[in-house]
Amino acid sequence: MNMEGKAIVITGAARGIGQEYARYPAGLGARVVVADINDCAHTLDLVRSEKGTAVPAKLDVASAASAMEMARTALDAFGRFFRTPA
Repeated sequence: MNMEGKAIVITGAARGIGQEYARYPAGLGARVVVADINDCAHTLDLVRSEKGTAVPAKLDVASAASAMEMARTALDAFGRFFRTPA
């Protein structure tokens, strides 16, 4: 599977399954926003070791303001993507 040109957000990316969800698509070429209320530095290192591109975002999923800030981080880092119909 090729994920070149895709941008994705992974919440809960600081550890565990969220961390693995961030690593896999990065290894396939996706640009990844690793988001968590905790520090994602280790996840960033793992994604980059897969030759992936990632940015961290502090995210409290219980806060709409935090979610908006995470979305701004994603747009600032990777721009806006549009998928054209097949």
